Amino acid sequence: AKSHELDSAGVTDVGLVREENEDSFLVDDEAEFYLVADGMGGHQAGEVASSLAVKGLRDRIEVALTQSTESRSTKTISSLLTSAIQSVNSDINLQASKPDTRGMGTTLTAAMVFGAKVVVAQVGDSRAYIMTDGVLRQLTRDHSWVSEEVERGNITLAEAKIHPRRNVLTRAV
Repeated sequence: AKSHELDSAGVTDVGLVREENEDSFLVDDEAEFYLVADGMGGHQAGEVASSLAVKGLRDRIEVALTQSTESRSTKTISSLLTSAIQSVNSDINLQASKPDTRGMGTTLTAAMVFGAKVVVAQVGDSRAYIMTDGVLRQLTRDHSWVSEEVERGNITLAEAKIHPRRNVLTRAV
């Protein structure tokens, strides 16, 4: 029996600005593995990148969990997620060198729950939050130019919200 209560769901919406949705997600309650990828690159390349990220990460995690004889710990799950993301990054970089998908990429935020603990891995600016007693708390830091400038004290949070470079990522898959 699980020692915690976890409610999960997944939904994606194209929003009001774009005509096509480039997001992909995974909700795997059995493995307690959750993933969101926000693609970028236009001409459906972002959709390709986000779906490659979700499928690639899911496949690698499934294989690793079935092959692993180690008990789950923060360290083993963290290592597993890191190596899976690095591998997926290589796959996407290879695909992004082709003419139809040149320059594509995606943000990626993954969470794996074990016991009463959770390991979160993130690249980009898709945030992970945890809700406890009705209060949301942000778990991740945005890998964006403005976020890093705010952390350095070079601009204020108010300036970051309207800054012309607010959509510039410093890391992506």
